[in-house]
Amino acid sequence: MEPLRDSPEVLAANEMNASFIASPAVAGDAMILRSTTHLYCVAQGYRRTPEQVAADVYPEQNLARAMKSKAPKTNPQSGNLAKLSSQLREMVKAGVLTREDAIELYQTAAGKAGK
Repeated sequence: MEPLRDSPEVLAANEMNASFIASPAVAGDAMILRSTTHLYCVAQGYRRTPEQVAADVYPEQNLARAMKSKAPKTNPQSGNLAKLSSQLREMVKAGVLTREDAIELYQTAAGKAGK
């Protein structure tokens, strides 16, 4: 048997934009971490794309980008859509709407405005 080291070997290091408020829990081969805003599951073999990570870190920017991508390119109603986009972002920020609901409402309005 090999003698133990003074400190464990670091296999990986990750930086998270979170404050943790609870002890980690182990479930099978996964570790569960609870932060003030999210529940994380760390397990071998699961990977997220940089876009998925960015969606969690910068949700407001992604909402704006999603709404912009659905806007008709040339439309006399674009001023109204810009106002709607701003209102929907504020509603998401206030917790009145989910991002998905806001995007759906915007897409519906953009579709009607484009006709």
